[in-house]
Amino acid sequence: MALLFVVMDRGWGVRLIGVYLTLCVVLGLVTAFLASRRRDVVGLWVLGAFTPLSAATLLAVARIFGWVPSSWLIEHSLMIALAAEAPLLLVALNIRSRERHIIETREQAMSSQDALTGLLTPHLFSDRLSQVLSRAKRNKEAAAVVYIELVNYNYIKRTHGIAVAEQSLLRSVIKLRRILRDVDTVGRVDEARFGLIMEGVSSREPVTDMAARLIAAGLMPLKGLKPEVILQFHIAGVLLTEKLLDGPQLAQALADQLTGMAARTRRPI
Repeated sequence: MALLFVVMDRGWGVRLIGVYLTLCVVLGLVTAFLASRRRDVVGLWVLGAFTPLSAATLLAVARIFGWVPSSWLIEHSLMIALAAEAPLLLVALNIRSRERHIIETREQAMSSQDALTGLLTPHLFSDRLSQVLSRAKRNKEAAAVVYIELVNYNYIKRTHGIAVAEQSLLRSVIKLRRILRDVDTVGRVDEARFGLIMEGVSSREPVTDMAARLIAAGLMPLKGLKPEVILQFHIAGVLLTEKLLDGPQLAQALADQLTGMAARTRRPI
């Protein structure tokens, strides 16, 4: 249209500008209105910003065609509308930028945290385990690696449904967090199995104490919880000062230890 304006007759060029500006106003208002109807907060701000600008633009078009008399208000209405539009669009931009930042933050968290429990994903836990094993081999640093399994998870899922089963996993994580130190690393390594790295642990007593406290906490249902579900844990652990394997071998050995434990065993640790 800009190129056409150069070669067209002056009268037709002015009409072309009027049509162009009117189309811009209509399309802008319709787009903002449709966004606001979708209950988009940004759409409301954009609609509020475009409305005075659209009115001023239409007045300018009407003055170009001689439909309204020229006056100080009409001549400066476009500048006034732009001054009102700018801060409103800045608010809309700030809201949209904040929304995008929140979404990007969640996306980054989803790649490193389990969506249900908030614990580390299996591949990140495996990376942490490899780092701890490397330090143990290189610097003889003490640590304990523990696998914890919610044994009655499948029973809960069959009996009470997936919602109660997922709630049981969340309760397990809450109980585990209350017992562990802040420096301990926890990940979800399987559907109902958690991995734990306790750095600086060189004896079995802290591991046994943690395991006993977790088992006892699981057997205490929450008051008013319906259905009343208890959590049964089996726990297998290893001290890196006693046995040092590669990451995959160590993980498989602990998994095999848990798998070989009977559901009704009297030695859950």
